[in-house]
Formats: sequence, C-alpha cells, structure tokens
Amino acid sequence: MSTKTDFQPQSKAAWKERLAKDLKNKTYEDLQWHTLEGFSAEPLYTAQELQSKPHMQTFHAWMNALKNPGWTYFQPMLQANSLSMDQVKALGATGVLLFENDHLLTQIDQAKQAGLAIGLIFNAPVAMENLVEFHAEQKKENSWLLSDSISWFVKNQFEQKQSEAWLTQVVALPGANIGFDGSAYHLLGANATQELAAILSGLVSAIHVGTAQGLEPKDVASRILISTQVGPQFFLEIAKLRALRLLVWNLFAIYEVEPFEFSIHVSTSAAYWSGKDTEMNLLRHTTEAASGILGGAEQLSILPYTLENNHRQAAEKLSLDLSLLLAEEAHLNKTVDAAGGSFYIDQLTDLLAENAWTLFQKLEEIGGILEEAGKAMLLEAIQETASKRSKMLKSGELELIGVNKFESEMAKNSSYFQEFGQYKPLYQLV
Repeated sequence: MSTKTDFQPQSKAAWKERLAKDLKNKTYEDLQWHTLEGFSAEPLYTAQELQSKPHMQTFHAWMNALKNPGWTYFQPMLQANSLSMDQVKALGATGVLLFENDHLLTQIDQAKQAGLAIGLIFNAPVAMENLVEFHAEQKKENSWLLSDSISWFVKNQFEQKQSEAWLTQVVALPGANIGFDGSAYHLLGANATQELAAILSGLVSAIHVGTAQGLEPKDVASRILISTQVGPQFFLEIAKLRALRLLVWNLFAIYEVEPFEFSIHVSTSAAYWSGKDTEMNLLRHTTEAASGILGGAEQLSILPYTLENNHRQAAEKLSLDLSLLLAEEAHLNKTVDAAGGSFYIDQLTDLLAENAWTLFQKLEEIGGILEEAGKAMLLEAIQETASKRSKMLKSGELELIGVNKFESEMAKNSSYFQEFGQYKPLYQLV
C-alpha cells in the first residue's frame, strides 16, 4: 500500500459531496458548531483554507523561534489546610501561586525558606506600599507579580481615575510586571473573543501610559505578563492562547516592535468548577491543563478538585501530581507549539484573532475599556454571553458532565448550581 497512490488528495468540495451522500437526512451545515465566540466552526478543514492565510505560517515560525518547550508549575496555595511549602517543594513544584490574604507575609517567608518561586496575583486593590514591597520578590528566578487595575475598573472596584493612577505607578516601578488578568473577564462570563479584546485594550492603555513617561513600546513589551483561565472546550482553549500571542505580537507590530517573548500564566477554570460532583473537576482539570500547555503557557496552576477541608491536602497533591504526569509521562514539555500545523486549530486561532481584533477596534473607537463608554460596551457584551451560556447549561444545549449530564445520584440530590457571571475569583475559593 502506498499513501501516494492509494490515498490521493481530495478537495474540500469532494469531501462535502461525499458527506452529502453519507449524511442522508442532514446537511453539511448541520455539522457546524456555532460558538459563543461569534463564529461557526466547520466539521472539516483542509490545507486549502490556510493557503490564503500566509500570516499563519509566519506565526508558526515566530512560535518556533521564540517559544521554549515546557512550563513551570505554580501550586495554588489556598488559605486553609493547604500543603506545607516544604511538601510542595518536595513534590516537584517550581513555585507557589499566592493571593492577598491575612497570612500573605507568612506565606512569602515560608516559600522563600523552602526555595520556591512566588507567583503573586492581586485580584483586588491593595495599598501601593504593598505592591512596592512585594515587587522585590520578582527579582527571584521565575517569580512574578500581577496587579491589573484595568480589570478592577471594569469590575467596579476602582473609579476610572484610581485605575489610571495605579497603572501609572505600576509602569513607573522599574522592572515591575505590567500585568493583565484575563481571568477577571473569564469569571464574569466573557467568551474568548471578549477576553482577548479586553486584554488588547488594556495593553494599549499601558503603552500610552508608558509613552507619557518616556518609555518606548518595546520597553512596555519586555514587562508584559498575562494570566488567564482555561475552560473545558479543549481545542478552543488551545486556540485562545495561541490567538492571544498572535494578537499581542500584531498589536506591537504597529509600534514597530518585533515578535518578543512574554509570559502567559494559565490556571484551570473556576467558572466550570462543580460543587455537585467534585471528582469530575479533577478529570475536567486534566483536559484544561493540557489545553493550557498545548496553547503555549509558560506557567501553569491547577485548582484542587474539591474545597472540602477534610480532602483539601489530598486534592492539592493530586493537582501537583497532574502537572508532573503531563510532563514526565505524557511528555507535553518536549515540543514547541505542538498544535501548530493542525488545520482545525490554526483555523480556530485565526478566527478568534480576527473576531477579537474587530471587537478591540470597536472598543478603541470609543476610548477603550479604561473609559466609561468602552467599559459599558464590554460589560454589556459579556453579560449577554453569560446569560446565553447559563440558559444553554440549564437547557442541556451546553453539556457539563456531572453538572447537567451523567449526574451521579449524590449530585442529583445537590442544589448546587451557579450562574455565569457570579463566580468568585480564584483567590476566594477557600
């Protein structure tokens, strides 16, 4: 058997003609997936679609040249009954993911003594003195700090002037990460298109602030850190992270900045976390973590599958073990951009980037999300998406195993159900 003679290349038209015969009472269009992101994904993609998109080949080259394989794992340290820092270090984590809480200073000291890197996310406003104090921890290898005042403005935790002043101070802090928290929009119920557009709009605000301080766009680029969460839609989440990198590079290309390395931190999603059938969370986190890795994340965090105090340490150990399994047994840390070249994922990447760029331009036309009009436009779109997603979950059109499909008897007896847009941020899941 020869693949060259026995399997001749077929055009997409030929495939669609064959499908029409095989489907009988259905059409090709019936197989299309109408996403919440604003486009339809087709059941079949070929090389033909990519021939008209040479920029995707350029994107592959950028990824291969700039992206290193592998990731560092940051264990989320939730407040009660967590593993000790020494245990986390012994179990193979690079660092710990910390959030503002009453024991933060103690946690930082313990992490330093255990030789762990520190990832620190401020999900809500804190005193600038604290930011300056914790900024010193960034100097440790692999450590980082994320403080996103623009998302605080969108979430109504900051007034516009407060957000602008905070961003100005962060940009002025030498070497500090200029961070963007995509998970803030994800947890409000945003789709991937809206989340990406919001991050781009935030980046433009940071560039403008930096320029006003005499910084070049390339100086801002060198300090970018983006954190987000990935949900259970495996291929779409891979495409979201790849589209994020493509969009950031395209945005800075306008300012004549060549493609550059920047860090993406990914956590498994708190928005799809089930309190009804908690064991399913561990399985769901497996696919979410894998999509984050294949999408190109540099830092990974995996939530515990349950928040019950008597199972907390075991759940946290399983999260850490999952990262090790994906690296040491699945060997997902051996290849750069493993998803590159997949017609399907490349198409999703390009469609997401195109839709996000269109929304981003609409936001910028009215001043961006750091203006009241842009913020209102973004929130209205997110609320519409969140409402639609919740209705789809309740009707069963959107399926979550253990939540609204294949529920266990224990889950059926539970009243737990959360509306999208009402989820707690990651650091509040304690």
